[in-house]
Amino acid sequence: RRFRRPKLERDGVVICGAYGKGNGGDNAILDAIVAQLRHIDPDLPICALSRTPKETRAAACVDSLYTFRLLAIRRRMRHAKLYLSGGGTLIQDTTSTRSLLYYLSSIRMAARAGCRVMLYGCGIGPVSRPRNCERTAKTLNRYAEIISLRDRYSEETLRALGVTTPEIRLTADPALLIDPGDTPAIHSFLHHSGLADGTRYALFALRPWKDFDRHIAAFANAAEYAHREYGLTPVLYAMEPCRDRAALNAVAAQLRCPYLLLEAGSNGTEIVALIRRMSLVIAMRLHTLIFAAGQGVPMVGVVYDPKVSGFLDYLGQDLYLPLEEASAASLCDLIDTAMAEQMFEAENIRSLRELAAENEELARHLLTEE
Repeated sequence: RRFRRPKLERDGVVICGAYGKGNGGDNAILDAIVAQLRHIDPDLPICALSRTPKETRAAACVDSLYTFRLLAIRRRMRHAKLYLSGGGTLIQDTTSTRSLLYYLSSIRMAARAGCRVMLYGCGIGPVSRPRNCERTAKTLNRYAEIISLRDRYSEETLRALGVTTPEIRLTADPALLIDPGDTPAIHSFLHHSGLADGTRYALFALRPWKDFDRHIAAFANAAEYAHREYGLTPVLYAMEPCRDRAALNAVAAQLRCPYLLLEAGSNGTEIVALIRRMSLVIAMRLHTLIFAAGQGVPMVGVVYDPKVSGFLDYLGQDLYLPLEEASAASLCDLIDTAMAEQMFEAENIRSLRELAAENEELARHLLTEE
């Protein structure tokens, strides 16, 4: 069927994001975007830009180019119909100005190569440096056609930057649509992860950040409290192992109760299956909270970046606190509230997934419109 596909002057999609860097959340976003594009056209040529193209090809079943092979990327853009920037929060300068400039220049290069440009179910901001604000507004106003956003904070950030020309739609993160199902492979994965039948778990998805060391004891005490009061075995979960492992090891060293130390699965399906198995999630990592929301798992957010509170505010979920205010007492209070409320209403979960599905329709419009 793919062999018989008509040879078009422009065909396919190039996806740019923070892929292949060892972050399970980002890789899960790619899985979700690819699934939506395959729903539009199962034979659609897809190329993802990645730091580890070989791994991305194997994991996502798409073609892949190294993030900084600019000449090869430009050649691919000249034949692609659509360029997707996202998901995740790419347009920000908290990480670095250099990172922001890369993603802005990629948008510019794609548009100049003839691609239609969409920012896909993404987060925006913060963009704090005046020169970066000017660059961002100029690039997005000139080159982006559609920007779909995963929270109101991102929408407000775009408005503050002065981005008005593209169509701006408030949707939801595409990763909310990942459905691991209930298959023998999933049961095998959970079993090999060490999760025992009949045991209840609380997942802690933490990451290093400024002054994190001051809160290690608070997280350890909260984990012990969840075990003591609710019978939940702590699962210390490294969404980005190369960065998160040290922070989790520091918490584990202070635990006096049984616990598991796990790393993100090889794909989005495994990550979501693991989180669905939890009775409670306490997380700094945004995508852990997104997956928990999609599965209706009670959760507590610890905010190190506005994107975390922005997402939770969008949900109408107020069970979060800033990292600098994280103490044993405050975390335990939030755990009590989360366990009492149990989970989101099924209607809220359905609404989130419907919003996430709108990203697909926006991409379909750009792919099919002449």
